[in-house]
Amino acid sequence: MCVVRRHRACAEGNGILFLRRRAGNVSIAHGSGASAVAGLTDGDERNRAKALSDDAIAVAGEGNGNAATASGGAVGAVATNGDNNSATASGTNGAAVANFGSDNRVRVSGDDSAAVVAGGNRNTITVSSDNCAVAVTFGDDIRDTC
Repeated sequence: MCVVRRHRACAEGNGILFLRRRAGNVSIAHGSGASAVAGLTDGDERNRAKALSDDAIAVAGEGNGNAATASGGAVGAVATNGDNNSATASGTNGAAVANFGSDNRVRVSGDDSAAVVAGGNRNTITVSSDNCAVAVTFGDDIRDTC
């Protein structure tokens, strides 16, 4: 269940488009079981969470300027704990996570694939193959693909 608080925008879709704005944070959910939350703590600004397909989940916050987009079937995208992180998941049964750092970019378009940046800054991971997983922990300026 999505609960709107002073700083958080959240939306849940049931086959229809929902848009919520709160304190500069924007959440969009479209699709059965889709859920999006932007802005997780007081002071979060300019976060965007878009869940654009059935059973998609997108979370952006605990910082400023984070963006999470989930547009494949049963996927999740999380961009948190830093500033200007971006996570995009567009495959089926996939996950993209960018957190604990700033200016990280994670893109997953392969089916049954995942990519995670957990710590560090200015990292870029791109996963376009099916059945692939990549993780970067506590590194800076790392580029990886699969």
